[in-house]
Amino acid sequence: MESSVLICLSFHFLWYFIVKSCNRENLELSVQQGVWATQRSNEAKLNEAFDSVENVILIFSVNRTRHFQGCAKMTTRIGGSIGGGNWKYAHGSAHYGRNFSLKWLKGI
Repeated sequence: MESSVLICLSFHFLWYFIVKSCNRENLELSVQQGVWATQRSNEAKLNEAFDSVENVILIFSVNRTRHFQGCAKMTTRIGGSIGGGNWKYAHGSAHYGRNFSLKWLKGI
């Protein structure tokens, strides 16, 4: 789930973010459970987008695959008590933030 770099396109009604994941397993888990978590450094930007426009779309890519695996729409702000997500980490430890809900539009 290493999404340390968010690339953002902003329109008046829609924000897009490119989200990088360290592995495919985390994306599969996200599709099954309808949740995601990102690094804490990304939370404020995603919440700002969620509060500003009706649609926040996340486009997912697994590191080193050179293509996109799917896209989802954020359905809650980050910070609620959303369960799920037994995330696998790239280097054994991670500083991911809190889970948030999303709806997959195009799955992996």
